[in-house]
Amino acid sequence: MYIEVEKEAFNALMKKVDDMHSRWFSSSVQSSPQSDWVDGQTVIKALGISKRTLQSMRDAGKIEFTKISNKLIYYNRNSIEQLLNRNVYKTFNQ
Repeated sequence: MYIEVEKEAFNALMKKVDDMHSRWFSSSVQSSPQSDWVDGQTVIKALGISKRTLQSMRDAGKIEFTKISNKLIYYNRNSIEQLLNRNVYKTFNQ
């Protein structure tokens, strides 16, 4: 499969990915032993997804989580980063 993207569109997309990555790692999670775990709202904001999409990702086993109770679920930061890395598309040589 070959997808052609204009250079400006590609650069804009890469800037958004970089911005998302920066927001993710500079989020306002307090530094503590639990800082490797973040709540759903933090993940939703960082990835720009809905609650339902997050649940689907969890149900499909795409991200690691711990469930304290029905309403208290935390997500592993490394798992989120691995998800992003698994879905990286390399640049095409022209």
